[in-house]
Amino acid sequence: MTHSTLLRWSSMALVVVLLFSCKNELEKVMAFASEDEWPFQTTYNVTYTYTEKGQVLNRVMAGEVNRFGADTGRTEFSGGFLLIFYDSLLQEESRLKSMRALQYHHRNLMIAEDSVFFTNEQGETLETSLLIMDRDSGLIYTDEPVKITRDETIIFGDGLRANESFSWYRIINPRGEFYMEDEEDDLP
Repeated sequence: MTHSTLLRWSSMALVVVLLFSCKNELEKVMAFASEDEWPFQTTYNVTYTYTEKGQVLNRVMAGEVNRFGADTGRTEFSGGFLLIFYDSLLQEESRLKSMRALQYHHRNLMIAEDSVFFTNEQGETLETSLLIMDRDSGLIYTDEPVKITRDETIIFGDGLRANESFSWYRIINPRGEFYMEDEEDDLP
């Protein structure tokens, strides 16, 4: 075999190897990054105000918001997340704060995660790592450890069920120290 023939065969073999390796890499990339995984809209430092029949219901603030395709119906909030609920007189009713949140539009669910703080109008504050809001039922719940602080009382638990405004709640396996004032009427 001559030197030029050997060079020609080597070049063709290299081209065939490159074509097949590029195809394999391209398939891996396409498998990893399907169209549903990339947001179709990204916004930064946003404030959204949600209304119904002209009445402000809540306000959302986030450092970054990524909206994904219609199939997933998912919005991701990151860089800090704040959700403020208002009553009919536009007074703040409760406040939910976390590092991240996910909203699933088709299921009407919102999941707040990472350093979650939820405060109601009585000044009670819930702390947890994950909180799920089911907008259809108006319930908020978690099975993660919780800490509720109110006045001089701190209550710990293994989970929580509450209404959307956090005006009533039930703690799963509550424990802590409770301070109760003596009432003169109850004394003998």
